[in-house]
Amino acid sequence: MSGALVGEALLLTQEWTHRGARLVLAVELTVGAVLPFVLTRRHALILPALGLTALTAIAVAVTEDSVRDALRSVGWRGA
Repeated sequence: MSGALVGEALLLTQEWTHRGARLVLAVELTVGAVLPFVLTRRHALILPALGLTALTAIAVAVTEDSVRDALRSVGWRGA
């Protein structure tokens, strides 16, 4: 869950330039970054949780970018 939030926020930061959108993305990024610490009960699991968050963030950003490109190629005019 945290990786999905971080990945989407990082991807959309490049595309959404409006001030309000930047605020929403900053909140989404902050929540995604804090979740591994909140959800991990044992300190020994924090590093693996952060690693999994990073891998998931990359996968989500790449996948979402590909989906957005595919949608644009068929006429989608969304942000």
